[in-house]
Amino acid sequence: MNDLLERLDADAQPKKRVKGTWDATFIDTSSARLLRDWGPMLARLSIEGFRVHVLAPDDGGLISLEEQGCQVKAIPSLESNLPNPAAWLGALIILQGHLFEHPSALLHSRGLLASLLAAVASQRGEVLAHVATIEDHRWLTEQPCGARQAPSLDRLGFALGERARPWVSEPLQVAWRWMASQLDGYIVSSRKDLALLQQLDLIEPRKIEVIPGGQGVELTRFDPNNALIPSRADARTQLELPSSWRHVVGIAGMIEAPAEIASIARSLSQRIPSAGWLVAEPAGGLTSAQKRAFEPLLRQDRLRLVSPGLHMPRFYRAIDVLFAPRYREGISTSILEVASMKTPTIAYLTHGAEAIIEDRDSGILVSPGDHVAATDALAELLDHPTQIMTLGERARTRARQTFGREASHEQVLRLFDRVLSRKLD
Repeated sequence: MNDLLERLDADAQPKKRVKGTWDATFIDTSSARLLRDWGPMLARLSIEGFRVHVLAPDDGGLISLEEQGCQVKAIPSLESNLPNPAAWLGALIILQGHLFEHPSALLHSRGLLASLLAAVASQRGEVLAHVATIEDHRWLTEQPCGARQAPSLDRLGFALGERARPWVSEPLQVAWRWMASQLDGYIVSSRKDLALLQQLDLIEPRKIEVIPGGQGVELTRFDPNNALIPSRADARTQLELPSSWRHVVGIAGMIEAPAEIASIARSLSQRIPSAGWLVAEPAGGLTSAQKRAFEPLLRQDRLRLVSPGLHMPRFYRAIDVLFAPRYREGISTSILEVASMKTPTIAYLTHGAEAIIEDRDSGILVSPGDHVAATDALAELLDHPTQIMTLGERARTRARQTFGREASHEQVLRLFDRVLSRKLD
């Protein structure tokens, strides 16, 4: 990286840049997620000579990012239940103004919408290299799972019906192909996504970098042998779980299908009455739909909510198995973290889950929305503790060998170095 900075200085345009103050701009849909996933790497870029700028919604991460040396600027939220063109336009104007004021050697964007806006903004602002990380390619598939949980760009197509879907998907593919032509690097988190992009011929293969597990997991923090993490019995006592709960199923991360979770919980209770559900409440609190779905289980003391500020290694220690009924593609941080804690996951089969879990080896994958299969898988594991131990051991081994965060960061930094070097050449 130091050699690269020397080359950048040698190539600098004095009227626009000052040596030793090269700018790197990161646009994200969540400042909290950016801090969690890339905080140490951004700090390292600052130490190695970049002036790091972060443009993201102020959802809890901007203050900490600023404290570690980043220059931060809030933008409107790009994630909502319905399309919000006003927010998109506002974010685009802020980003264009930023790039005009701070010509950047490196621009990184995460997510489809953020990357589309960044590609447009970089046409007017000076950017040497633009790298995007996109983990959700569901719209490009013929049979996207979970229409009801579709992200905002999908909703119109699903609302109009399957016959109208090409009206949305085909223009989106055109926009995707244009965006890809503007990129110098494209990070995906699974080989299934790589194969899909190659099949559709949306981007030059040389630009694609596969980083298994996305941003990876902090193996030292989520280490089952860490003396600071309580035993399972102590963790359950500290969380004040009912003594009648002999088995605990955990839910963490994005809660996409609360009614499905409640239905599966009721079915499981008929087969294993001693099973309880521990749910890590999202940082923004439960939605009205989530509250309605969980209320009967809360009254029956079959489900407990825990604070979003909870020490997550203790949460993972308290549960026997994690259940991840996610429809969205992309890598689930909670699946990576619980795997590192030697606890298996039962998840809906998506590209993201499949990239982490080897079915029946380090966890179990079931068809999205298949309540019977999900209930059967949960009952099977809870009835066989030795199988939980075996899957958990293999999940930890796979996390340690493949999904370490330091290794992921090194791969990202090598990509940055490679694309910048290519542009200078």
